[in-house]
Parts: sequence; structure tokens; C-alpha cells
Amino acid sequence: MRKKGTFFFFRAFTWTTVDHDLLLLVPCFRQLYKKIDYGLEDVEHSTGAKITISEDKATTLMGRMRSPSLSLHGIEGAFYGAGGKTVIPAKVSGKFSIRLVPPQTPDNVDPLVIKYLSAEFAKLGSKNTINVENLHGGKPWVENYKHWNYEAAHRATEVT
Repeated sequence: MRKKGTFFFFRAFTWTTVDHDLLLLVPCFRQLYKKIDYGLEDVEHSTGAKITISEDKATTLMGRMRSPSLSLHGIEGAFYGAGGKTVIPAKVSGKFSIRLVPPQTPDNVDPLVIKYLSAEFAKLGSKNTINVENLHGGKPWVENYKHWNYEAAHRATEVT
């Protein structure tokens, strides 16, 4: 059911086995991303590589700013220097973050992530163990881009 022509919800399949209600952008809002003074070249320049997820500017910007995403932040404990890797570490830890979008919350996504990672690890048949821990989390935040605070900030950046 639409709410005054702004947003509506749909069923979407994320990752490989996790089913969520996600906020879908109505086509008129997609046009806002096309108007942003930032292009694919800017994305490639800021990352130092041609890594855009699409040749379409709006799709790429939405992927960087509004869509659910998973970011890997590093692996600790593994050998990372030049040369051969001949030592298997006793412990390795990885860090990642997930950008949530309404109506996702840490309370409903965390158990799904833990279940998925545990199931994938179990498939390895390893004698090792896995421990998944949420270090911190927050609810997604959405605001009206036409709010007077954003309008004032927009005007202020045009002046400077």
C-alpha cells in the first residue's frame, strides 16, 4: 500500500537465503539520484578503480548510499606480508558491516546473519569453531530530504 506517493514496501531476496521486507524507491525518487552532481568518474576516482556496480549513475549512487550492503573491513591474524604463506594462524578474525534499510533492524538481521554464517561454516566440516559477535549496531535512519535543515545546508554549500 502506498503512503502518499512516497514509499512502498515489497518482498526482496537478499544474500542467498535471507528474505526481508525492504524499502523500495518509487521511480520519482530515482530521478533525484540522476540529478546529483556526482558521476561514475567521481566514484572511480575516489576509489582508485573502476568498481561501479552499474553503468547507470542512479543505480551506482543508490548502491553506495541507500541500498542494503555488506562491507568487509579487514582480516586480523592472517599473514599478510609479501612472500609465501607457510604458517596457519591459530586464530583469525574478520570484520564486516551491513548497511540496513527500513524496516530492517539489528534485532531482526543479526540472528539471520549468525544463522547463515554458522550454516556455511558447518558445511566445511572443520574441527575449528566460529564465533559471530555484533560489536555495535544501529537502526536505519530515513528523513525527508526536503526538510528545512537540508534545504539550509544545501543553500549554505552553494554560498561557500
